[in-house]
Amino acid sequence: MADDKHNDQDTAQEEDLAAGDAPAAADVAEEGDEEVFKFVEEPEFDVKYQGDCLYEVEISIPPANRAKKSEELFSELKSEAEVPGFRPGRAPRRVLEKRFGKAVKGEVISHLLDAAFRKLLEEQELEPLDTPDIDGIKENEDSPDTEPLKFTLKFEVGPIAKLDDYKNLELEREVLKVDDAEVDEALERVGEQNQDYAAIDDAAQEGDQVVIDFDGTVGGEFFEGGAGRDYPYILGAKRFFPEFEEVLTGAKAGDEKQCEVTLPDHMPNEALRGQKAQFTLKVKEVRRRQKPAFNDEFAQGLGYEDLADMREKIRESIQERYDYVLDSRLQEQAIDTLVEKASFELPQSWVKRLTDSHVEQLRSEAGYDENEAVPEEEEAEWRDQAAERADKEIKRMAVVSTIIREEKLEATEEDFEDEAERMTQDYGMRASVRDVAQVLMGGQMRSHTEDRILRRKALDLVVEHATIAEKEIDKSELENADEAESES
Repeated sequence: MADDKHNDQDTAQEEDLAAGDAPAAADVAEEGDEEVFKFVEEPEFDVKYQGDCLYEVEISIPPANRAKKSEELFSELKSEAEVPGFRPGRAPRRVLEKRFGKAVKGEVISHLLDAAFRKLLEEQELEPLDTPDIDGIKENEDSPDTEPLKFTLKFEVGPIAKLDDYKNLELEREVLKVDDAEVDEALERVGEQNQDYAAIDDAAQEGDQVVIDFDGTVGGEFFEGGAGRDYPYILGAKRFFPEFEEVLTGAKAGDEKQCEVTLPDHMPNEALRGQKAQFTLKVKEVRRRQKPAFNDEFAQGLGYEDLADMREKIRESIQERYDYVLDSRLQEQAIDTLVEKASFELPQSWVKRLTDSHVEQLRSEAGYDENEAVPEEEEAEWRDQAAERADKEIKRMAVVSTIIREEKLEATEEDFEDEAERMTQDYGMRASVRDVAQVLMGGQMRSHTEDRILRRKALDLVVEHATIAEKEIDKSELENADEAESES
């Protein structure tokens, strides 16, 4: 079954977009004050939505706040600043103002803008994608402290998806049942993995195990390392001399072979290096890898009750893999259906950044060096593909984010443990589920894992409330669909 590489990449991109490329409000506002600044008089906000997720906000901060913050900063300076001619904490305010006035004024402006911006985001429930563009810094630095601070901020927020109804979709679920031939094929693979060598009467060929005794002499004298007993030599392994391979190929049990070998330069005994050695090889047994008989004894040796139980467990395992893939395809169908039905507003800087990223990926896949010129026609084609993919990824992420927000979905500790259990099973981890869950809940892993959990929860909810018709398919249809999606 082919992997849906591009779907996996798109899903991962959507999770990364939600997790990494959309900073939270607290990350956008500067972390200046450890405590929230309490305004003497509240700042005024004139919020104008420009469309395409772009906001323009005019901020006016009354001068009383400048006086309060200035007083706080000069009080801190008085106890900490070292001023020539004065003991610490004894320098007069007028001296501090003369020496540090410009720096304090800049700090006042920075702190008040930061506090006002935080307040704006909280009141308007906005989450900027990046730090805002700010107009007015220089003008406020030149203005007297008796005038209000005035700024104009421009920033984008995340994509907006308007969904009419995401709980009553009509979807089609593909159903694929495991047939006996697939179970037989899987059983054959298990047999191949459990092959063992068994003695045969045939002539030895590549891949066979030839059990030999060998003795080597140089000038009629035996030498250290030149003899072996019951050595299981695998033809084709090329672990010994090529001459061994030549004389043993076609040999049968009971044969005796002779060959001359030029000893290699890495022999431990320097005197033997490059010398001609005569070897006698006695073939004691020829063994060939053979698949085991598929019976109850074989199945019980692998931990099953009997062969019937083994076949049933194999069938269930294959069915689980099919169901997982088909469930994922159903979720992707659900999200694509929602994208078709929804209306969107997209942040253009984000679209451009993601498009540029995909163009660079296409350039790399095409084998171009970083500074190598690309034909205009080819680059234009790449940009069209990249823009289409970026548009799709952002819309899909916006749909999922909207559902998460509307349903107030959260990732619980139990969700993290379920995710950890899936990982330990999928990747054969030896660590306990609890230990893996602790890793997933810590540091940067938490954010990515949480996004994965919330995405699954959102799409599970959509599928749960959908009207679903089933359509039976065969294995070739699934493989062809996977191949077509990968190529697209």
